[in-house]
Amino acid sequence: LVDGGVRLFGCLSLVVFGVTGPLAYGLMLCAGPLVAALATGFAAAPPTGAIAPDVPSADAPIIGGPTTLGWRTLGRGLAWLLVASVLAMVLANLSGVLVTGLLPQQPLQAAGFTTALVLTRIPLLAMGPVQALVLPRLSAAAGLGEMAEFRKDLMKGLLLVGALGVVSLAGIAVLGRWVIGVLFGTAADTTGTGALVLLVVSAVMLMAISLLQPALIAIHQHSALVWGWLLGALLYAAAFALPLPALDRAVLAQLIGPAGTLLFHAVTIRRTAQ
Repeated sequence: LVDGGVRLFGCLSLVVFGVTGPLAYGLMLCAGPLVAALATGFAAAPPTGAIAPDVPSADAPIIGGPTTLGWRTLGRGLAWLLVASVLAMVLANLSGVLVTGLLPQQPLQAAGFTTALVLTRIPLLAMGPVQALVLPRLSAAAGLGEMAEFRKDLMKGLLLVGALGVVSLAGIAVLGRWVIGVLFGTAADTTGTGALVLLVVSAVMLMAISLLQPALIAIHQHSALVWGWLLGALLYAAAFALPLPALDRAVLAQLIGPAGTLLFHAVTIRRTAQ
């Protein structure tokens, strides 16, 4: 919540004060994680004189999991997560770069699409608080082997994502082009309302994926993260290979790429969390 809030309201403040330099916006984006880390550290620090909670010994068994976490297991899991993170960033952010390369003679249209892509990604900022609410319950339920509770909590999270998605779709359909014109100028208003709505649908799927990812980690399906993103990346690349106008290819890629990843992750969870 602190991370997204600092980045969102910080950048909006720069817009209000007429700041146009890219360095200021870059620093504001970096300030979000820094402030969030500091706030979390202070909140987690025990008060002076507090009694430390009982800590189980190294020999105590962990319910629902292995008794030790070896370096090989930790390294393998971290490697899967790093690859998944890279693929996720590619699917979420590469379209603007590709469209710019496909439209060298139409820089305004390419810039307008990139602007629309950034605007429609704003709902993703809400996923930090949602993950913070749902992840501890998912991990606890999976660790105790209470898969019915695990599925129940995951469904609650997905319903919350759906509600956020409905609000985002309504907002972009009614105010999307107006917001682009106000914040970025009329020259950036080159993306139709239909395309904006489809880009928000893509963002909602990415929100659902960001909720399923910690669920997969909780049930020790790290490799499924990568396979899901690989499937999405292949579909994404296939969309850009089609003989369609550049913007149509970009919007299609933003739809079928996350859709493939979301489907793979959802099927994995359904098969594993029984």
